[in-house]
Amino acid sequence: MKKSYFHAAQKNVTIVVLTCLIFLLFSPQIFANVEKVDETATAKHGGIAFVGSSSIMFWFKLKKDFASLPVFRFGVAGANFHHVESFTSLFVIRRKPRIIVVYAGENDVTVKLPGFRKSPADVAHSFTKFAQSVHAKLPKTWIFFLAIKPSPKRFDHWPDLCEANALVADSCNEDPRLFYLDGTEALLPFDASTPTRELYAWDGLHLNRRGYRAWASILGPILEECYDRHQSSFKNW
Repeated sequence: MKKSYFHAAQKNVTIVVLTCLIFLLFSPQIFANVEKVDETATAKHGGIAFVGSSSIMFWFKLKKDFASLPVFRFGVAGANFHHVESFTSLFVIRRKPRIIVVYAGENDVTVKLPGFRKSPADVAHSFTKFAQSVHAKLPKTWIFFLAIKPSPKRFDHWPDLCEANALVADSCNEDPRLFYLDGTEALLPFDASTPTRELYAWDGLHLNRRGYRAWASILGPILEECYDRHQSSFKNW
């Protein structure tokens, strides 16, 4: 009897926790509170917006890594592509960024909750939907998909994540405003056998300071060239 009662109580606690998580992820009021402490709250119109999940949220020294560019970020831990599209529409679009760098899809493919896991094709479709949502309001904005990174903790999912990256890269070829940024080479050794552990935090999932610098070393020159080359087309914004 006591064992049965314990399992029932445990189940109820699980339901409450999941409900709270869903509320946190979807509530506009919560997003509004997040915005108060996010860089988008003080960002001027234009610039380069980095949006995505925790890999963007934890990029605390983004402005230092791209010191010559007007960058700002909006990241939410645990976000999937649907969440990223939602808060981009709510908070980032009104800043009218000239370029958006999006990092999403990793949580979609690797989530453990039954019924929530997405396929690589789903990720590519979500990226297309994200781009359409942005271009409906900002038709001149360029969108860069930052390739889903390998990580020691989730390396068993790497084949699916690679497939998702490849499908998104293909979709970028269909629109001159879409670009694929492959930063994975900076995080893998030459034989691509396993991610370089020294570039990751203690959890084996998120990048550490060295990892973010490795990303920036690849992204920086590309973004600088694109931002400077096309800056004149935004004079009327």
